[in-house]
Amino acid sequence: EEPADTMRLFKVFHDAAATEEELTTIVDLGGCVVDVMVNHRVYGKVSAPLQIKNRRDVQAFLKNLESGKSTPLLNVSAESEEILDEIEDALRRKHFLTEVFPYEQEEIRK
Repeated sequence: EEPADTMRLFKVFHDAAATEEELTTIVDLGGCVVDVMVNHRVYGKVSAPLQIKNRRDVQAFLKNLESGKSTPLLNVSAESEEILDEIEDALRRKHFLTEVFPYEQEEIRK
């Protein structure tokens, strides 16, 4: 039986040009971008499943991406907390992370 993946929420903030680097950082370290959420001021929480697991998935996503001004919240899964820690450290070093507010943590649990 496969071990269950662990999940972590990352709130990212960067321009559209950095999206490819952000996503390849995650998948190259063994993560999978499960879905994306945006807390839009008018529409509320909007989410979409992604399942980006590798560079081919990253390229397909970028091809279909329409940029917006809202900040995405990425749900990332990996085989262990250690991998998620490594992903978080890499995203932080690249200045892609921003603060997750308490209400956003609550939204993810709904």
